[in-house]
Amino acid sequence: MKMEFVLMRGKDDGYPQVEVDTFEIVNAVHIPRIDETIYYRGRDYRVSEVTWDFEEDRVFVGGRF
Repeated sequence: MKMEFVLMRGKDDGYPQVEVDTFEIVNAVHIPRIDETIYYRGRDYRVSEVTWDFEEDRVFVGGRF
């Protein structure tokens, strides 16, 4: 299963504009749930969206700083 992440830091977080990091993990073992915390590049992100695509064996995970 492939997992795609989109992690955002926005203006509400004290940043001048929205910054987005995206990355993929192939053969993911753990799928995070909404409200779980993801630690990435020294920051904690709260998962706000998890969407499954069963046909393509893919999971989309969205989170905010």
